Amino acid sequence: DGDTLARDYRRDVGRALNGGAAPEPPTHFYPPEIERALRAHVAGMMAGQEAPHLPDYAMTAPDAAWRARGAIVIGNWLAAIASRKIAANGPTYLRARWGG
Repeated sequence: DGDTLARDYRRDVGRALNGGAAPEPPTHFYPPEIERALRAHVAGMMAGQEAPHLPDYAMTAPDAAWRARGAIVIGNWLAAIASRKIAANGPTYLRARWGG
């Protein structure tokens, strides 16, 4: 799940409120501005100045910006493999292999 680290962090913050040390946000999981806001919010929670729950933005998984580009790379890679097989085995390879 994309939000596993966020859920683990929420769990650790809950434990800290019951007497533990304040946890660090997951490294490189949140954008820097969100991480700073979370650190401040958790410090306020530990001091009793903030509500004892994390804000909604703490539970949102970061955008996987690499996913669309990864799909393109994999698609191109598979197309290159298919082209090489056709070039090596001739057009009859497609008919024998896939009936096309």
